[in-house]
Amino acid sequence: MIVYRLFVIFSLFYAVLTEDTEEIIEEYVLNFDSGLYVCGDEQSEAYFDSSQVEVSRYNETTTAMSGAAKLLKGMEQNTLVEAYVEKDVSGRYELVMSHEICNICDELGKEESNYYSYIKDIELPDSCPFPPAEYNIKDLVIDTKYLPLNKANEGRYQMTLNFYDSPSGDCTGLKKFIACLKVDMVIEPK
Repeated sequence: MIVYRLFVIFSLFYAVLTEDTEEIIEEYVLNFDSGLYVCGDEQSEAYFDSSQVEVSRYNETTTAMSGAAKLLKGMEQNTLVEAYVEKDVSGRYELVMSHEICNICDELGKEESNYYSYIKDIELPDSCPFPPAEYNIKDLVIDTKYLPLNKANEGRYQMTLNFYDSPSGDCTGLKKFIACLKVDMVIEPK
């Protein structure tokens, strides 16, 4: 009888530990859910063409973006980028994060840049200005090193990148809208 009680206690203890461990062990990934696409306004459509950018399987659990993105007008020095990340909550997008890159041109070609891991797979020049041209994206995978990928953040997301001319070269001065790009992403279990 004592052996039976110990077995029951051990079984319950094991079940509780296993239940918590399964949730902790479950890994999540962040994947592209769409290719890069141009916002629907005329100004953005006159600036970018991303119709040749596609998403495909990179490996068993990861997607990658590849293709040719066309810059139809040149990118000048002092280009500011605003990034907005919104989560789909019951069919509506709610802002979860925004960030400004005060001068994207200062970040190009610098391996020590905070943004290098996101732009290294795009064949951009090392400095601005750069001309209208076709720029290749080769197997761009989202760098998730510093992102909280867990059950609480599971879901669909949309990132909007707004490009501005910022004559002051920083985030404090006036800015003029240039164009907008979007990409859809999903955080899901592996």
